[in-house]
Amino acid sequence: MDKNLDNLILKGEEIFNLECDDLHIIQDKKGYMFTTDAVILSNMIKASSKETVVDLGTGSGVIPLLVSAKTKAKKIYGIEIQKRLYDMAKRSVRYNNLEDKIEILNLDIRAAHKHLGKETIDVVVSNPPYMQVKKHELTNYIRKNIEEKIKQNAYLDPNKLDELFNENEKLTETINCKTEMLITLDEIVNEASKLLKYGGKFYCIVKSERLTDLMVSMRNYLLEPKIILPIQPSENKAIDTVIVQAKKNGKSGVKILKPLVITKGDGTYTKQVHSMYYSNYDKENKIT
Repeated sequence: MDKNLDNLILKGEEIFNLECDDLHIIQDKKGYMFTTDAVILSNMIKASSKETVVDLGTGSGVIPLLVSAKTKAKKIYGIEIQKRLYDMAKRSVRYNNLEDKIEILNLDIRAAHKHLGKETIDVVVSNPPYMQVKKHELTNYIRKNIEEKIKQNAYLDPNKLDELFNENEKLTETINCKTEMLITLDEIVNEASKLLKYGGKFYCIVKSERLTDLMVSMRNYLLEPKIILPIQPSENKAIDTVIVQAKKNGKSGVKILKPLVITKGDGTYTKQVHSMYYSNYDKENKIT
């Protein structure tokens, strides 16, 4: 780890210890930060030493970093359209001396297959924006502007993205990460299918109310849902999140696993989730 490169940490940023394989990540406490969802999803992914992984909507790059430690993946790409997050993710990769294994690309997700090639990827993962955006929500002008740009050019230009927004940069960043302002769940699933080889795996985490949307999109794009992992915030709360693993051109038939509970009654992590945060490669945590 290159901890002497002080210029990698910008004003207002901090280094967080990921408690895994001595990995660290750069975060801005006033901007968008990774959540438990990303940690759990990273632990579910399986990739061999011959396989390539792509993370669609990588944010600050936490999933590529964790996947580098928790799998044997040969190469990992993180796709991020937002310039500031892209830059932060690249600096985190450099901080951890993982530039040979992880590459962060500043692209519109819809253009990933143009850069990496169709049906060239073994594993695709995404922790997508989970809230749908209705016409009357947020800023109509911004939404219409984005839609018009996509109609004109098919993809959004990362270099001109800032021109579309007139709100506080960090607030806008969070909105983009949590809502379908820039891209829809259906478009992400479509891109995953374009990238994946025959038999390739797609891992996606969504709020439970979006499960039907996710599975319909998966089937529409030849990604057959194979495994569902329900997630409970705590023992006395309902399932609110699910991870779905799908297989490109797979046969029908889905297995639903026992729910993963995140915290115990006293608010501390359950044994399984604790091991996800504080251990390296662990076969027990993989979706099988």
